[in-house]
Amino acid sequence: MEAVEAVVKAIEEMASIAEEAASSAEENTAAAEEQTAAMNKLANNAANLEEIANELQKELTKFEVSGTNHTQNCWDILNCGKEPGGERALELGVCPAATDVSSNGMNNGINAGRYCWKVAGTFCGGEVQGNWADKMTNCQNCAVYMRVTRDEGASFIP
Repeated sequence: MEAVEAVVKAIEEMASIAEEAASSAEENTAAAEEQTAAMNKLANNAANLEEIANELQKELTKFEVSGTNHTQNCWDILNCGKEPGGERALELGVCPAATDVSSNGMNNGINAGRYCWKVAGTFCGGEVQGNWADKMTNCQNCAVYMRVTRDEGASFIP
């Protein structure tokens, strides 16, 4: 009888251990499910962040880093060399936009470097341009005008 009682006791202990193991397994399963849900949520957030980053990158390409090209003047943008000391200034003369001090600071430029469309006699497209009324159509299609318009935004002075 003692042997039977010992076997019953051992079976009861084994059953208790099995219950504890089952309970631990259930807890582990629940924890694993919670971790899976959290990982899925993180993956979704990462995908959303990647999409936002891509959109921001697209938007950033519309802007230039401050201090690099934002305040380039017409002679820098067109690389004409007709600014004072420029490589073509002796050959072709200094452009009036580069020396028009009355326009200094307009659209954040040096002299009329970012306001050249208002200066008569500029040398653009290989020829001397006339007054504002004569050249404005050409100027509005010029890389300088479009660049300054974009750079200055609401502060643009036409």
